[in-house]
Amino acid sequence: MARMITAIVLVSSAAHALRPFWSNPRHPPPLATASKVDTLASAAKSGQWEIAISELDALCEASAPRWPHPRSFDQAILACARARPARWREALGLIERMRELGLLPRLHAYNIAISACGRAGEAARCLELLREMKARGVPPDLVSFNSALGAARQASDWESSVRLLTQMADRGIAPDATSYGCAVSACRRGATRAASGGSSKSASLRQAAAAADAAVRLVLEAAAASEPTSE
Repeated sequence: MARMITAIVLVSSAAHALRPFWSNPRHPPPLATASKVDTLASAAKSGQWEIAISELDALCEASAPRWPHPRSFDQAILACARARPARWREALGLIERMRELGLLPRLHAYNIAISACGRAGEAARCLELLREMKARGVPPDLVSFNSALGAARQASDWESSVRLLTQMADRGIAPDATSYGCAVSACRRGATRAASGGSSKSASLRQAAAAADAAVRLVLEAAAASEPTSE
């Protein structure tokens, strides 16, 4: 009897541990999926995107006709973001796959996907994801914008960085040191790139001056934002 009670407790504990990864908590997954969930979580931490997607496929097959909890997809997207180099195409593919299955990507999933695009320097993809979030009623947060600003910095896209800060202000999201740091760096890199060449010398110089001017404005804004308000 004692062994039976112990076995029941272990089964119940395992089912409870898997519940966050399952779409229907009233019908816990079979214990055979425990290893898949563990492997998926481990792959997400280490950036082993191929293993993560393979385990996600196995979870989807094992859970049919139900689907795994969206958190399982979050883990697979995280593995793509942490891969070296970041597998941004695969991350976007997982977002699309969630929609096809009728699973609404949440803020966390979008943020990880934006991070994957950001690490790859795909600033345009980050902007597309931000627009998609707005269209689907998923408001971006500070993490969303900072990831996109990081992509703009990597791509030396100073115009997008300024545009992103404007969008943050429109949404009432206060930029932090990371936000301003990425934007100023993007402007500095953009000015350097523009000054080093282009279609014409005069156009390059104008671009460089505009980027440098934007960097100065951002530094002043950051300094003003950091000043304590007087009572």
